[in-house]
Formats: sequence, structure tokens, C-alpha cells
Amino acid sequence: MTEPNAFKFNHKKLWIMGMMGNTPIKIQDHYSTLERTKIPLELGKPTYEEGIYFLQTYCIHPPINLTITQDDSRGLDIILYSTAKERSEELIVDVAELVQLTPTTPSRDFVLQIKSEVGAINKRIYDQCERVASNMKCEIEAPLGVSYYSDFLNSWRGMSMDEAINIAKKEYGLIIPQK
Repeated sequence: MTEPNAFKFNHKKLWIMGMMGNTPIKIQDHYSTLERTKIPLELGKPTYEEGIYFLQTYCIHPPINLTITQDDSRGLDIILYSTAKERSEELIVDVAELVQLTPTTPSRDFVLQIKSEVGAINKRIYDQCERVASNMKCEIEAPLGVSYYSDFLNSWRGMSMDEAINIAKKEYGLIIPQK
């Protein structure tokens, strides 16, 4: 990623990347812009909690979990995690351009918060999926994709967890043997 105001770090094959900045566009307008684009993202419904708008998106192939947040002052953050480093670097720049992000240098506190909160959670998810992949003799992307996509479908599309897991397993070809 050549964007000087972006940050990225990794845990094994898992990449966590982000950008922050400002935009003249409200997140509700980002939603309609992202709906019309050719960027292959599924969109959750925008939510508003404690002064921050959230727009969760998901790219199925390769599995990329991307979150856009915006505060009332139009400050915007883009955070993603995926094992597809190069595609993630392209995607974060594409989304930043699409939402007219004027990047700013991420604050040290912001990067540390992402590393400690988002990073710690996703490291645990990755490590659990790595064990599943090893046991099932498959690539990490299958169990990681099932984990991320089922969470997206449940949390942002309102599906039951059982339904979300079944759809995600089919999407990633993960067949769990019956006992």
C-alpha cells in the first residue's frame, strides 16, 4: 500500500490495515455510493451508536472484512482484516477514493487501539481458525471466511447464527464431518 497515511500490521498471514481522514459525505451517502460501485462488497445496514456511524462491509473472495466508521464531525476511519494482503491494499485505497477520503496521519492512540482491541480479537479468531484448517487439512481462508462471513450475516444482515453459518460454510466449501 503506497498511501503514506495508512497503517498495516500482521499476525502470521492475517493483515490488519486502516486509514483515517475526513470526508464531505455522510455515511448514509457512502452506503448508496458503495451499492452502485463495482467493488465486490456486501453491505450491512448502517448503524449509529454513541456519536459514531458504522457501515460493515464484506468481500467474499478473498475474505475481507472492512468496516467504515464516521463521527458527527465527518471524521472517517476504514479498517479491514484479511489474509489477502495485496487485494486488501487495493481495496482500502479504492474505498477511500470512493468515499472521497482526505487522509490524515493516523494518531498513535488510534493505531494502538486498533492493535490492542481489533488486533487481539482477530488474532484469537485467526489462531482458532488455523487449528481448524490444520485439523481439516484445508487453507486458513475457508474457516476464517466462515467465521467472518457468518458473523457479518448474523450481526449486519439479521440472520440467525445457524442460517448464517450454513450459508458461510457453503460459500467457502467447508464441510464439517458429522459425528
